[in-house]
Amino acid sequence: MERPTDLYKLLGSLTKMLQQELDRYLIKLEINSSNYYFLVKLKTYGQLTQEQLVSLTDLNASNVTRALRKLEQRGIVQRLDNPKDKRSNLWKLTERGTELACEINQILVKVEKNFMASLSTADRQAFVKLSQVLYQRTLVLHK
Repeated sequence: MERPTDLYKLLGSLTKMLQQELDRYLIKLEINSSNYYFLVKLKTYGQLTQEQLVSLTDLNASNVTRALRKLEQRGIVQRLDNPKDKRSNLWKLTERGTELACEINQILVKVEKNFMASLSTADRQAFVKLSQVLYQRTLVLHK
């Protein structure tokens, strides 16, 4: 009989440790691992609708709404009228949000580099590639 590999524990523990490490850096910016992603996506794509942010982050729409409102109250993102669809809004980074997004990007590079430091270049590339394959496969299975 085949024995389980503790994959659930390994992935869960790695995710938790990585989030804690990321939060250690993000706390200085008063951002956390639950809401940094919105800044990164808005910096990458520019103005986005809330629906697009839900799709890009794989988060529940109500969680996205709550996070965007908090970021808006802090002057990090701005809500705009959507000229293509009056029923929705566009979201964009403010100047402060753009500065934070640049800092967050530097933090992400540093945390990722530290996380993968013990792996060879080939192992790092293989880890990323396999993670992407598993992620894409999981998306297909859950649709």
